Amino acid sequence: MLRVRAVIQAADKVGISIGYCHQILTEKLHMHRVSAQFVPRLLTNDQKENRVEISQELLATANSNENLLKS
Repeated sequence: MLRVRAVIQAADKVGISIGYCHQILTEKLHMHRVSAQFVPRLLTNDQKENRVEISQELLATANSNENLLKS
């Protein structure tokens, strides 16, 4: 109930619909609920490093195997 109230208050304050306010918070600002609040979805440094390592491994695999994506 608190999160709904927060979205309603934010929508009223800026003069937009509740649905559009929720869309902005979730899709544009990449915020999600934690408890009854919206918080930004941020990656830790470890998570960022892990994503880079995995991406590099996938790229190396794709470059070394020409038939990988041909199916």
